[in-house]
Amino acid sequence: MATKELERLRMSAAGRAIAVLTSGGDAQGTNAAVRAVTRMGIYVGANVFLIYEGYEGLVEGGENIKQANWLSVSNIIQLGGTVIGSARSKAFTTREDRKS
Repeated sequence: MATKELERLRMSAAGRAIAVLTSGGDAQGTNAAVRAVTRMGIYVGANVFLIYEGYEGLVEGGENIKQANWLSVSNIIQLGGTVIGSARSKAFTTREDRKS
């Protein structure tokens, strides 16, 4: 990308928030994807939140949701699995539960 395009992209998401979570089975490259999404979100000015333990962490909230910073995802791409954990949630198994 040209420098001008990067500068236009920078801070384009200021005031917005995104959440990063993983669900289902672990796959190669998951930590690299978590890092890339987190860092790009920070680069464009968004508040980025890591959801630990997948959908179950999203439902439970509390300590499972933490705001990320650049260092939150340092030195993770060489690790196996997913550093933020991955879990399905029984609360999402039926349409009615997903609506509530």
